[in-house]
Amino acid sequence: MPLGNLKDEPPEPMNRDNFIAVQKRLRACWESSVTLDKREVKRLLDEIRWLKRRLRRVEHVLEPMVEMIRGA
Repeated sequence: MPLGNLKDEPPEPMNRDNFIAVQKRLRACWESSVTLDKREVKRLLDEIRWLKRRLRRVEHVLEPMVEMIRGA
């Protein structure tokens, strides 16, 4: 089940279909050169940054709960 938007979080730069399409293109050219549109590369990098921020926010929320469970 996907995690919904967190408070004050901007929308995700890529949807799942966009990501899968780029992933397929990259895997099809795994052994050779790949040419991506500059706009597509920017969206991929924005997606990576967004996911990294999301992971940090989720970790920040879950860390106290995990510590409380371990201490119980």
